Amino acid sequence: MRIILSGLTLGAVALALLPVGAQRGSGAISLSADDHMQIQQLVTQSSKALTARTGSRPFFSNVVITATDRGAMATFYEVLFAVGQNDKPSTITGTGRYEDTYAKTSAGWKIEKRDFFPAITTPEADKAAIPEPPVSGPQPPVVVEHQRTGAPTALTALDYMEIQRLVASYGHALDNGFAQADNGPAYAGLFTPDGVAFRRLKGFAPLAAIARAQPHGPKYARHFLTNVTIAPSPEGATGEQYLVVIDPPAGGKPGGLFLGGHYEDIYVKTADGWRYKSRTLFTANLGAEASSALPPSEPMPAAVRVATTNRTGTAFTSEDYVEIQQLVARYAFALDTADNNGYTYADLFAADGTFNDTKGRDALAALPRGPRRGPLYVRNYGAPAIIQPTAEGATGIQYAQAIDFEPGGRNGALDHFGHYDDAYVRTPQGWRFKSRRFVNESQAALKKK
Repeated sequence: MRIILSGLTLGAVALALLPVGAQRGSGAISLSADDHMQIQQLVTQSSKALTARTGSRPFFSNVVITATDRGAMATFYEVLFAVGQNDKPSTITGTGRYEDTYAKTSAGWKIEKRDFFPAITTPEADKAAIPEPPVSGPQPPVVVEHQRTGAPTALTALDYMEIQRLVASYGHALDNGFAQADNGPAYAGLFTPDGVAFRRLKGFAPLAAIARAQPHGPKYARHFLTNVTIAPSPEGATGEQYLVVIDPPAGGKPGGLFLGGHYEDIYVKTADGWRYKSRTLFTANLGAEASSALPPSEPMPAAVRVATTNRTGTAFTSEDYVEIQQLVARYAFALDTADNNGYTYADLFAADGTFNDTKGRDALAALPRGPRRGPLYVRNYGAPAIIQPTAEGATGIQYAQAIDFEPGGRNGALDHFGHYDDAYVRTPQGWRFKSRRFVNESQAALKKK
């Protein structure tokens, strides 16, 4: 039994979907970027503590942090891996959702209560991830192009945190409506009034209808989002992240991997907070992207520098934390796509940076190259990193699970599980890896990819 404390409901999380004024009227305190940073690190550090205590490998994602009148609360997803040994793959032994409350003390934020709700299966779990809605005839695609001219919006660290919350909210709204029987309003409320999903659904009613057509329920957790990248753009921001749809274990069988791919988003800041202007899903595939009349994917996120408000000297700030988050998230995209013939990957490292025993830009650029690459290839799913400032910069630990999907992103299979041990250094170009070493916890031989 992993329920730690009980009695907490998700009613307050619905505040994340209300206008800022309405939230403040409820008596909730305001959370700064530093508050978000500390609470996020509480969540990630607890995953390491659970690993040490249980021997299993918890993988957290979809962390939604919300202010309350007493402090803060969060809800987030977990998938639990039984790590394979001796060349055997890992298996999924559980999925579910945590609910936390936090109190701010003189020593910083602390977990006050925690509850875990195992995900329950549903007879609708074999539905398509995005079923086609009933239509009266051929429907033209609705394409929202992001602005390519004009100065990018200056995003603060808090903007990044709030967009992260929007992205994390997506799975909760779609799967369980933030613990409500009707998930339609929660899902559609993540979009602008003219927001578009999947290049074919525009406006509140169609978005709410597609959510209701998905497998869902108050205790359901299925859409896990990782490697969340965000970059400023003229209209607000753009973003990409990996998706894996996980069906919970049932009938004595381990959990299954239903779908994999990546999202490409456009975000705009409204009076009610950050919202989706557009969201497009690209399912996982190898090699070159098939030609289409629609715009192709643009999966390699741009490098970011966060607008500074309180950085002085070498002190570690929430801006530094966000930049390192973005560096770590971009790693999977650069590795899996082999963008720019591998040099985008190499440029994530400092000039003298190393991955395992590989050093030097040309040698690092060679690592991502191989036949199992391409703009739609997704494989390396990373949990949020545990980041600690040091005198030299910062260090980090990131848990990671490799997943192989069939063409079209269907029927995923778990490969090796492990973690990265990182050292980060601040350079004139921004934060970079000083060193990154992968520890293969499954002890399975790494396949040549």
